[in-house]
This record gives sequence, structure tokens and C-alpha cells, in this order.
Amino acid sequence: WCASWIALLSLAQKPAWWKLAIHVAAFLAALLTKETAVVLPIAVIVYLGIAAERRPSLRLPWLWIGWIAALGLWWVLRAKALAQTEAVPPMGERISETLGNLHVVLMHLGKVVFPYKLSVLAIREDTPWWPGLFAALMAVPLGLWLRGASRELFVVGATWFLSAIVVTLPVSDYLILENRLYVPMIGALFMLLATWRQVLEKWGKRVRVPALAVGGVAIALLAFLSWSYSRAFASPDEFTQAAVTGSPHCALAHLARGTVHHLRGETDQAEAHYREAIALRATQSIAHNNLGLILMNRGEIEAAERELRAELSINPNYDKAHTNLGLVLQRKQQPDLAAESFRQAVRINPNNVDALGELFAHHLQRGEE
Repeated sequence: WCASWIALLSLAQKPAWWKLAIHVAAFLAALLTKETAVVLPIAVIVYLGIAAERRPSLRLPWLWIGWIAALGLWWVLRAKALAQTEAVPPMGERISETLGNLHVVLMHLGKVVFPYKLSVLAIREDTPWWPGLFAALMAVPLGLWLRGASRELFVVGATWFLSAIVVTLPVSDYLILENRLYVPMIGALFMLLATWRQVLEKWGKRVRVPALAVGGVAIALLAFLSWSYSRAFASPDEFTQAAVTGSPHCALAHLARGTVHHLRGETDQAEAHYREAIALRATQSIAHNNLGLILMNRGEIEAAERELRAELSINPNYDKAHTNLGLVLQRKQQPDLAAESFRQAVRINPNNVDALGELFAHHLQRGEE
């Protein structure tokens, strides 16, 4: 994204085919990295169209041809990749989800301006929106106060920020991951730089020393917040504990925390988190399987079977759930049904050694060499 933008800046100053090639190639690379790059041309159009001296660049036919070619290739590759997954929701449903998640923009803006409550697995239910509202109420009059080139830069930054956030809204009903803020934050920096430029033009040297002092304090505070936040990534235990603490209503966080307890043999704590994950989101994949495994090892066979079948109803291609169901059916003295579950696991994953081993034992017991 940034490489494409820098090439575009140079292209707007003095057109050259190699600058256009770098711009388009970097745009395509951004698309193949993160789908949010699809809105890059919007930021470019606003930037080129907002000032008369740059506007002629929008009339370059090869710029539009390059965008269309990059978007077309990305769309073909994307369609091919998604053909192997679940059906893509219809456009009307995606628009509805976007409108229903508009308040998430304020949540993201709040995290950029006041990054005091970050979460490794952020969700809407546990993310405050009022810091973003406060930031927006500051930004609007600030943008109106700016003049000339400073206002242009502010508008470009706001467009950059909003477009890169809005494109993520259709998938913000589950997680609002903070790594989606990396690109939008550059737009926010544009807005900050535009403000600083206007302040310098208006008050000059009188504000340099106070601004440097405020900037130094802000940098020190942000460094401290980053250092504090980085501890959440020190280990699986720290990460999952931070996930549950920061997003107590996130099913995925409880699943991850339960898995850490499960691997340590702390099955009571693991079961509690698995049940909480299911209570928060009944379709949370893997949670039913892991809970079923605990129940099976505890000898609660009927309850284990219910959980494993619930897992397969929402996650039919999870080979481990088929394997575990086969083990449950074995304990219920249903060897043929168990063998079919193992076969299904192997169909999904030919390298599932547990299912292969159980099938081998099944046929060996029957003398089917």
C-alpha cells in the first residue's frame, strides 16, 4: 500500500511509465496480501482530484487501465480461492452487515487516538465506542478550521482512514482485530500532520517548544503502553489470559483459553471455558469437539456423543471430530459405525494417523488382512 502510494506521489509530479508500473504492481501485491487494499484507488482519486495541479493525473488512461487489470486479476484469483470454501454471502446481506457495524468505525478511531484498552481478540461487545465519538467530535471542527493545503491533506487522511475501515465492516460482527488498523493509522497520521502544518503557519516558532514537549510525553506514554501490551504475546498462557480478560464475551477467546488448560491437563478449567465459548456462540468450531473429548475421557459417553455430533453439524470437515466420534462409538460397542467415522476422517485427511491406526486395528480384529 505504502509503496504504491509513494509511486503515485512521484507519478503525479512527473509522469513516467516505470512509476505507473511500480504503482500498479505494488497495488496488486497489496490486494493479494490484504483485501482492504481494494479501496486504495478511492484514496488516490481523492488525493489527485482535490487540487488542480494534480488533477491532470486522473486523465491518464493507463492509470485506470492498471487499476482495472490489477482488480480483475485479484478478483479471478479470489473467486478461485473462495470456490473451495463456504458460499460467499449475497451483496444485500453484506451491505446490511456493513450498515449494522457502522459504530465499529468509532471503536477503531478510539483505539487510534486513545489506545488505552487494547485487546488481542477484540469484539464489538467488549470495545467502548465513546473514545471514538470524542475523537470524532474533535476532528470535525478541526477539519473545518484548517485552510488550504492543510485542509487538503486532512481530507485525504480522513478518506484514507475511513475507506480502509469501512471495507472491513462486513466481517466486524465477529472480530474487530486491531491489526486492521495498520493502514488506516497512516491516514490518521496525515490528519495529525495537516493540523501541525496549520499550527506552524499560524503561530510559527512560538509553538515549537511546547509542541516538542507534548510530543515527547506522548511518545513516552505510547512506548509504555506498547511495552505493557506486548506482554500479552509472551506465551500462549499470557495471550489467552489477555484475550479472556480483554474480551470476556468472545467465544474464540474462551476456546483458546480452554485449549491451554486442556493441554496442561487442567480439564475442569478447560471444560468451564469450552462451555462458556458454546454459551456465547453455539456455532464456535472446535469447542464442542474439545468438550466432547473431555467428557469421553471422563466416561460420560452419551454426553460426549452429543457434543461431537454437534461439532460435526457445524464443522463437518473436521477430521478429528470424526475420529473422536469413532472412539465414542467403539465404547458404545458399535464397531461398524465407529469404523465408518474413522473412514470419514481419513477421507477428509489421509494423514490422520489416529484414524488410520483405529481402522487398522478394526480390520485386524476381524481378520480382514
